[in-house]
Amino acid sequence: MNLKSLCLIFLSVLFFSGPAWSQSEVDHLAVASMMIKNGYPDRAQTALDKINLDEDYVDLSKYKALLGMIQLSQKNYKKAEALFEEALSEKNPDPEIFMYLAESQFMDGRVKEARESIQKTDAESQKTPGYYILYSNILWAQGEKIAAWDVLRNAPRDLSKGALLKQQFRFLMEEGLYLTAKDLIFSGIKEGLSPKDVAVMAGLLREKGQIKEARSPLEWAHIKWPRSREINLELAFNYLKTDHTLAAASLLESAARRDPDLAPDAVELLRNAGKIFRAEILLSLIHDENKELRQRVGIYLGKGRYDLVTLLSPRLAKSGVLSDQEMRYALAYSFYATGDFKKAEWHLNQISQENLFSKALEIKKTMAECRETPWVCHENF
Repeated sequence: MNLKSLCLIFLSVLFFSGPAWSQSEVDHLAVASMMIKNGYPDRAQTALDKINLDEDYVDLSKYKALLGMIQLSQKNYKKAEALFEEALSEKNPDPEIFMYLAESQFMDGRVKEARESIQKTDAESQKTPGYYILYSNILWAQGEKIAAWDVLRNAPRDLSKGALLKQQFRFLMEEGLYLTAKDLIFSGIKEGLSPKDVAVMAGLLREKGQIKEARSPLEWAHIKWPRSREINLELAFNYLKTDHTLAAASLLESAARRDPDLAPDAVELLRNAGKIFRAEILLSLIHDENKELRQRVGIYLGKGRYDLVTLLSPRLAKSGVLSDQEMRYALAYSFYATGDFKKAEWHLNQISQENLFSKALEIKKTMAECRETPWVCHENF
């Protein structure tokens, strides 16, 4: 598990406490910490390189801790550990550095040492969700699973519950306790989990084959957050896994009226569910011309309106959609079905995709026969 985010939670506490320095040095440390937090370790290093280490006011402990953060963010765990140990050996180190040391050791697979380090943190460091998540991971890795669970369960009530609940969920999934994991999602909705978190957790249940268990919290979440794209998409995908195509289509159809980016998926599902008229109505919500053309062609083909497909030929060519040979084949077949063999053959000659090539040959063969026996052209392929 990548715990990189844990160390970033506490940057403001670690790097903006302690004695006052000159404005220029405070700025360099502040810039470095923000660069690390935002995922730019190289820029953080550049900021730290500007600090004159010979000056008396430089807090070497904080400086080396920041260097450790850079190495930790780059997954250089041994280098990070060495820098954190150096930071702790400097004058007046912040006890919270023990937590970062523990993280680097844990990520390097040195679980025993990580446990010893995290137990050296002070009371202030233990007021953060990251402490409980890291400590529970360490205990879990050592096989002390009940103790790991208790660490999370007994965390102070005033902490953000979302991160702790996600960690509990991971433990339950690892143990195959899917029903309890489902109940935890319900609790998470009450405790402040975001719609995205709920969708991700339900998706993990679905991936384990727990379709129905994942569905119930998703449906409740949909009532709470009817406009959430993440919830709507995951719930629709859940319905599809049990062949409830129309339910999925209707869900996205409604959502697409508020979020037009969902319109292409909604149209596709409505077509698959046989609701061609409803699909056609939603076409106006699709702003991407290529996606709109693909769905429009699919609708016309579903209605057997090959004449309407051929009328789209200029738009299809201009948009570049015909680079997709499936679309070119659909247009070629439509020209064939409407009796325009010349255009049909021209498009069929552009097809080289293996699964379409044999179909193209059959149509060309039939068109050749049509010149001698016209009634063959009425057969369906």
